Amino acid sequence: AHPAAQAETRPNAVSAPPVPKRKKGPAKQTAARKRPRASGDLWVRRSIRASGQGMLQSRNLNELLDKIRDNHSDAVVLKLKDYLGPEVNTWIIDSILDALMVNTNCQALYIQNFNDGMLDVQVRKLSKVLQ
Repeated sequence: AHPAAQAETRPNAVSAPPVPKRKKGPAKQTAARKRPRASGDLWVRRSIRASGQGMLQSRNLNELLDKIRDNHSDAVVLKLKDYLGPEVNTWIIDSILDALMVNTNCQALYIQNFNDGMLDVQVRKLSKVLQ
């Protein structure tokens, strides 16, 4: 039998002091954050990407759009992945396709892996660009 089990059954045996139980709760005590209140007790989370148009003011995007509209030599073979991340939305793709409508020197367009930005409407617009 286990020695601890024998100590419990022997009347004169000395056992180790009990180990204090650990209190349940969060591992770290953090200061409670106060959430901003919109009105009364209703808290509303505000997204910084609510409209999706914020990137339209980006300097890099506007430079790209200017290059496309102005028939710059960088737009002859246009690889959008070199200028944009895969998270772009439909507003960005629409602005690029609008710029390509006036471009006359783009010979190759690489526009893949823009899952959030390329929907049916944008594909239809792309078919007009390619005509």
